[in-house]
Amino acid sequence: VDPTRTTVSATIDNNFITNLPINRRDFTAFSLTTPQVAKDNGPTSQGGAASSSGLSFSGQNARANNIMVDGLDNNDVSVGSTRTTFSQDAIQEFVVVANGFSAEYGRAAGGTLNIITKSGGNDFSGSAFYFFRNSSMEAKRPLAGSTTSDFKQTQFGATVGGPLVKDKLFYFVSVERFNRDDTNNITIGQNYTVGLDNHPVDLFAAVNSATGIQLTNGPQDYNENYTTGIVKLDWVQSDNSRWNMRYSQAKEVNENQLPWSGLMDRSAGGAREIKDSGLSIGNTWTASATFVNDFRVLISNRDHSLLSLDDTHSPYLSLQGYGTVGTQRFLPQLRKEGNTELVESATFFLGSHTLKTGVDLMQTHLEGTLPLQFAGVYRFQALGAISPTVAIANGLQAFTGVGVNPTTGNSTSALNPFNGQPGLPFAFVQGFGDYYLNYKAKYYSAFLQDDWQITPSFSLKLGLRFDKEELPAFKDAPDYDLLEAGGTRLDGSNQLATFTLNPIPTSTGATGANGKTYRSADLFKTQRDWSSSRVSPRLAFNWQVGPTNRIYGGYGHFSGRTQLGPYSAVYLNNGRDLITVIQTPLDTVGGAPAPWYSWAQPNHRYQNYASVPTTANKRGILLPGKYEMPLTKQANLGWEFTPRPNLRFTFDAVHVEGENFLNVRDVNAAVPDPAFTGAPGQLPTRRVDNGYASVHRYDGSGESKYTSYSVGTAWQMQDRFSVSLSYTWSKTEDNYTDWVTDVTPRNTFDPKDEMGISNQDQRHRVLASLVYNTKGYNNAFAKDWVISLIGRFASGRPYSQLTGVDNDYGIVGGRPWGNFDGGAPAADRPNGVARNSENMPFSKNVDLRVSRTFHVGKKAGFEVMLDVFNVFNHYNVTSIQNVQNAPNYGQPIVQSNVDFNRQMQLGARYTW
Repeated sequence: VDPTRTTVSATIDNNFITNLPINRRDFTAFSLTTPQVAKDNGPTSQGGAASSSGLSFSGQNARANNIMVDGLDNNDVSVGSTRTTFSQDAIQEFVVVANGFSAEYGRAAGGTLNIITKSGGNDFSGSAFYFFRNSSMEAKRPLAGSTTSDFKQTQFGATVGGPLVKDKLFYFVSVERFNRDDTNNITIGQNYTVGLDNHPVDLFAAVNSATGIQLTNGPQDYNENYTTGIVKLDWVQSDNSRWNMRYSQAKEVNENQLPWSGLMDRSAGGAREIKDSGLSIGNTWTASATFVNDFRVLISNRDHSLLSLDDTHSPYLSLQGYGTVGTQRFLPQLRKEGNTELVESATFFLGSHTLKTGVDLMQTHLEGTLPLQFAGVYRFQALGAISPTVAIANGLQAFTGVGVNPTTGNSTSALNPFNGQPGLPFAFVQGFGDYYLNYKAKYYSAFLQDDWQITPSFSLKLGLRFDKEELPAFKDAPDYDLLEAGGTRLDGSNQLATFTLNPIPTSTGATGANGKTYRSADLFKTQRDWSSSRVSPRLAFNWQVGPTNRIYGGYGHFSGRTQLGPYSAVYLNNGRDLITVIQTPLDTVGGAPAPWYSWAQPNHRYQNYASVPTTANKRGILLPGKYEMPLTKQANLGWEFTPRPNLRFTFDAVHVEGENFLNVRDVNAAVPDPAFTGAPGQLPTRRVDNGYASVHRYDGSGESKYTSYSVGTAWQMQDRFSVSLSYTWSKTEDNYTDWVTDVTPRNTFDPKDEMGISNQDQRHRVLASLVYNTKGYNNAFAKDWVISLIGRFASGRPYSQLTGVDNDYGIVGGRPWGNFDGGAPAADRPNGVARNSENMPFSKNVDLRVSRTFHVGKKAGFEVMLDVFNVFNHYNVTSIQNVQNAPNYGQPIVQSNVDFNRQMQLGARYTW
């Protein structure tokens, strides 16, 4: 029990770290045993080219956290994920602060996680461990049919610590190796009937004939491994001064980093190779009874490679609802991050005041490549009626109709048209130009924290923090000025100054949202320097009402950090240095839709920018909109009741409002054309600026709201039994999903219209952690039997229904007409259906460990362990087929990189 705690936080001690059954021994998973932290439910939560940290604190974006090791930065600053770290056995404890952290900590609009590493001492001690599991020890995998997996996983390592010079110099060393050979289950269907005459189509033969890629189905092998190590030295220079040095290194290979199971072929997946190292030095100097100084410095490097699994280097083909194949659009991607951080703080003990002040300075040097869609991207989905000569086609018809003459209906490829009506790609996208990065980002922070004990029973914590983020200004590009200025283009097209979106009819015929008028001058306005600064106030209180009751709470502003991944994409793709060509069926070459022309080129893409036909050269750019660092305004109020020193009950209420989160949307999508008369062949829509294709605006229009109520208890009985229980009700709303362009909003012009239930929403969560030791756990060598478990029970996560048809702007002339944005799959929902209106089934999981220790002398023990993950073999659905015109609509989709089935693991640990 911490009688001064004012935050919504939890400390995970060595008892839980050592004994709880954590799958893969991933230390970040311990935070999921606390009420305010949930597993990320964003589009990259299971991995990918831009994977997040995997943790959502208080319903906020999983990229908005600050993961620290010994108080120093441990984040991948490009995408907001956690860097490769070290063995669980090297961790002494860690603190999870989900809300209301002090001014000393920053660069987090979500929460913070601070891992404290172990140190050596005067006694020579250590441990060696080995964990093993394979397919014979697991239940049948869900959705696997009659197939079985060829799965094997091993995890082993050792730690050792002791004195180099007694009472003066100590060392601690830890190494660990993880290796996993597993299979992904691909479930792409092979035979379909399509078209008005139910024409049979062999999708495998069609893809192979068109691209040379041989689609695969069923179990496919992959490997994942990492090796990690840490060396730490502690030097007691004097009674008043202590130094520490820590060096860590890790190497990782993951052939399933960009998951490729279910409806995604292996060729569309990606592998990751990482080399990560860090060196930190710190000093704590106690100058007097009233002054302590702390100094830390970190130098770290991260070599991060994302490689395509497509050996043919074919274009990326996405058939919405049917399958995905080919080179992922951002791969291959290579980057190196070099970070330098300096932290200096001073603490003054002045009677009733404890003052702490300091600075945190950091610089990141980023260099690498970001080839945005250089291999080419074809997207197939239902188009609706787009002209009198183009039929309504679903995604499969579009694929098999490639190469069909739009006038005669004759096939110019080996694939047959359907009823003389050709299908079409929804869009073709290809990038050209300079995709190399080399720049520096700088971060400056200063803070002042006053912990004021006003009376023995009441205290205030007053904090003030300054954060500044310095990013290179975006390169000046003529396209920015051209879009902002409007007027006549060189090709004779004119920018539409204002437009009104027609009301969207609902499924019952009633009118949905009111028609709104938008100005293109607002949509295309840029902010060409994203550097920003902010002063954040924080206030918290603690009131000890009586011997067993206390009330605490606080309010504060918390600034996040800009991820350099999307910043880099905008930095490059300005229409001059890097050019993206986007072609839709509306763009023609010789009277035929342009995507057919690009398909006829070698390897189904243009060989260079000069070969793009002038009549179909519609450029897409990424536009830097109004933006500054993300901000959350967090408030909490809590009550704690401790009837006994070893028993605690808590109640916490939390409210968080977020703003300035990075959002992406196409502000040059199609809008109703006021000149439309209904004449034959005339289109009722036009882009806001017909001189461009998609213009994806990156700005700070992302907003969120989170409210939760939690009750919990923690009980430690007779040094043998520890239990933590909690229930949390929460509601999360937002108007954005992420900054990846695959998740653009339905009304791309107005983010406020997208406000609704968040992907991170999870109304009910029950958590339980338990450790029972027959001999007590204060003495590591005295335990005989240990039984521990982690239980998680939660309501299902939300998802949206999609029509698979681009029909945002209602009915014109009796036909649906959409925005044809070309840069992303359709985000369109059925009329009258809200975002994330559906929920997956209730999820539950219980992990269990049973261990037995055999004593070896007085100071050593040998422990054998049996871990059972997902004891009741409950299949937790994490993905649903949500495209209405696709096969198996409403049915679960198997996902890789997630353990759905019951698995058993054998382990052994020798401790001395």
